[in-house]
Amino acid sequence: MKKVYLTAILIILNLVILSKEETKAQSLHFSQNSMVPLLTNPAYTGLFSGDVRVGGIYRSQWSSITNNNFKTVSVSADAKIVQGLSQGDWISGGLSFYNDKAGTVSISNNAVLLTAGYNLNIFGEGKHFISLGIQGGLNQQKLDLSNAQFDEQYNDGVFNASNLSEVIDANSNWGLLYSIGGMYYRITDMRNYIFGGASLGRIQGVRQNRVESVDQSSIPLRIGIQAGASIKVANLIDVVPRAYFFREGNYLKTDLLAGMRYVFLENNRSQILNAVLLSAGIRFNRNTAKDTGISKTDAFILQASIEVERITASVAYDINMSDLKVATDRNGAFEIALSYNINYRQNMQRKGGPPVYCPRL
Repeated sequence: MKKVYLTAILIILNLVILSKEETKAQSLHFSQNSMVPLLTNPAYTGLFSGDVRVGGIYRSQWSSITNNNFKTVSVSADAKIVQGLSQGDWISGGLSFYNDKAGTVSISNNAVLLTAGYNLNIFGEGKHFISLGIQGGLNQQKLDLSNAQFDEQYNDGVFNASNLSEVIDANSNWGLLYSIGGMYYRITDMRNYIFGGASLGRIQGVRQNRVESVDQSSIPLRIGIQAGASIKVANLIDVVPRAYFFREGNYLKTDLLAGMRYVFLENNRSQILNAVLLSAGIRFNRNTAKDTGISKTDAFILQASIEVERITASVAYDINMSDLKVATDRNGAFEIALSYNINYRQNMQRKGGPPVYCPRL
């Protein structure tokens, strides 16, 4: 049985390498990928210390130039459901929702998603794991043209709303959103671990273009690769590097972050780590269809989070370094997130052995 899971993860990774598609748009993204685990990679379902996890995140971007019209909200819940086929394995499930609103014309994306995951203890010793996840749901895309204006509607400086030759579809479009993912992690304890994962996803049936004169196409395949670690370097200090890569057709985004965690309470028996994590990083963007092949610095990312008992609160701010930096006065995006883990039973631990730890993604 375990050979089947190992084969599945290899197939997922090969699909990531071989997939090539084109795009003209990008989907929603966050700076705090660890606070939206089900949207980052469905294989992260159930990977937390506890039995039930609930969380939410809010992102506001470019409010200085667009009256705060770029907003994203997501809420989710996932849980360890039953023990898997072997000791140290478990099966998890999750539910998530997001609303992404962009621009004056309010291009809005809404999605409701169901997720299932299997966490596999590959050597039976509770240190090496492979996790596989699958996700599916419905996506709705709609457009509000009530505030839209176009060049052809102006004649000698006089605005005429009826003077519009293009036919724009403002109706709601529905599509299926699905993704798969896999990850490997090695964990010694709550403060020492490494992980790496990959995911594939897309929205099938929702069109990119709403103008009749432009060929219609579906949103392309979304590829994600994630990696990170936690290294205990002193009694109270951990170093926490992380990297996230996303590709959607021609659009590429890379987030590189380095953090320092200060631990003021560690309880291995209860799997509680009270700590403060400060991180800084940089985001690179690239459009392979238009630029010269050099990734551009999009933003500097600052993050701070505090974990107390089973509650994690986190904030992030992006300092805009893109071509919009003059118009935005370098104001970028603000995020705030909250997560709560509930523990009401033994955390899927092996009989007669220590608890099975999960990485803090």
